[in-house]
Amino acid sequence: GHGAGGRVALASLALGGGTSESALLLLPLTGGIVLGSGLTGRLMARTGRTREFPMAGMALAAVALAAMSVVPPSRGTLIALSMLTGAGLGTVMSTMQIVTQITAGPARLGGAAASVSLGRSLGASAGAAAFGALLFGAESVPDLAALRADPAALAETIRSFHHAFAGAAVL
Repeated sequence: GHGAGGRVALASLALGGGTSESALLLLPLTGGIVLGSGLTGRLMARTGRTREFPMAGMALAAVALAAMSVVPPSRGTLIALSMLTGAGLGTVMSTMQIVTQITAGPARLGGAAASVSLGRSLGASAGAAAFGALLFGAESVPDLAALRADPAALAETIRSFHHAFAGAAVL
């Protein structure tokens, strides 16, 4: 639930790109997750600390999502803020997995790993549903393809995206 689908739709509507071009804007989010996860793993191994990294990462992701709620959409802005959001989320993913596996011990390792995976899936589903409700609950134009032809409706939809990203930052 970090607004990945919202990023694609926003890029497609606001920047006028096609679906494939807009979907490529998810690569910085994925790259940020990989970067954040790898960096956090190295820092945890070096310092032995696990608490601070997810806290800082979630703060980073929240700030990036909050920024998406106020800045005008542009390709560079979406790339930078997606990368920062991903880096923040990446700090949590690796830490949760490692701490859960260490706490569970060898006898319960499989169940613990499955629980983390289930929690991620449920969280992503709930987040996507909440983001969609925030975005499309206020949307008065049901045909998103027609938005490009109506500048006022497009501006209203972009405001709805800003509200949804603000909600995601709070969650």
